Amino acid sequence: EYLLQTPADLKQARRMVSESVRLYNEKRPHLSLKYETPDARHRASLAAHRRPATSPEQVST
Repeated sequence: EYLLQTPADLKQARRMVSESVRLYNEKRPHLSLKYETPDARHRASLAAHRRPATSPEQVST
């Protein structure tokens, strides 16, 4: 569970929120993403966009 303890100060609260966001995005699989993490889905999307649509031989100059 997230944020089960009351933070002692603002600095600790920020750390706790950052850790919760990291866990949510990098470790917790999401049903709506077919049990992938948001981070994994995002990285796959970036990789797909970086691939060239055509090979250099197919590009006319």
